[in-house]
Amino acid sequence: MGSSLSKHQQQALKKSWASVQPRALVMGRSTFVEVLSKYPEYKARFPRLKDVPGDQLQGNKALDIHVILFTQAVRAMVENVEDFELVDEVARRIAYRHVRMGIDETDLDVVTAGFIAKVADGSDDVWHAAAKCLNHNIADYMRRMKTAGDNG
Repeated sequence: MGSSLSKHQQQALKKSWASVQPRALVMGRSTFVEVLSKYPEYKARFPRLKDVPGDQLQGNKALDIHVILFTQAVRAMVENVEDFELVDEVARRIAYRHVRMGIDETDLDVVTAGFIAKVADGSDDVWHAAAKCLNHNIADYMRRMKTAGDNG
């Protein structure tokens, strides 16, 4: 991701994250509640959430943990955007966790677009550029894992 973004974009992403971070968990939770409510087929991919009624997602501990992991991954990638190897390792681990759920690049795009819509601080372009690159890398790892039979 880092090498695909200009230095200016990397700095803009970090600056935006600094203002987003205090609200990241709330925005992440809201994103996942909205996505899982709008796309019930996604909820079915989460074993601990598939039977949870939509109106009970808010405050569900399994969802809270997923949101925490999501925001920690975003934080690690943004704060280390210049470190291609570290960001690449985060992408690989995300792929490993998601390949067994049948997640694909389109699914990643849906969630990141929902999160970016909540960021809405005027730096949406840089967030979209980062997400496009990252989601493509994650999806590439997932394709490789499927081909190798490494589905978690």
